[in-house]
Amino acid sequence: MEVAFNEFGPTMNDAGFHLPTSESTTTDRPRIEPIRDIKNHQHDVPTDAETLKAGDGESFFAPPKADFLAVYAAGRTDGLMGVNSNVGHFGRFDFQRDGDTFIDAYSNASNYAVGVYMAGAGYTWHETFLIANTFAHIMSSNAGSRTQQAWWARGWNDATNKTGPFSSSKTDD
Repeated sequence: MEVAFNEFGPTMNDAGFHLPTSESTTTDRPRIEPIRDIKNHQHDVPTDAETLKAGDGESFFAPPKADFLAVYAAGRTDGLMGVNSNVGHFGRFDFQRDGDTFIDAYSNASNYAVGVYMAGAGYTWHETFLIANTFAHIMSSNAGSRTQQAWWARGWNDATNKTGPFSSSKTDD
């Protein structure tokens, strides 16, 4: 299957996004606007946050509902066509967004989930980086962030090498 592009990048209107029009105001790059808006920004760590440790020893906060084995399984089942609905903005495993609230403490968990999902879908690290970086460049306010990329890599590495939250799990059935 081939991804369709227009002059603004990949066409994602079937996935719930408005494509910019010629009347849109853009700065240095075209943006695809999410249908939902973030109205609240939670800067503190939620009281029910769980602390998890990636395979390289880095700790991160995740909500109690975070199930990275389910993220991996969704990648295996849904592949590239399910990236946006699973780990895209407001996706099933976008832990940093809850309704109209953005939760800073869960940003690393969301980026970790991107790497886990892509490993589950069978993508190499290079393919994961290219796909995630393209999405981030179009959609993310922190595109190109080394932190964002590092958490994609941690998720991909842990799922691929069965380290971190995957150390006692079976992900290859």
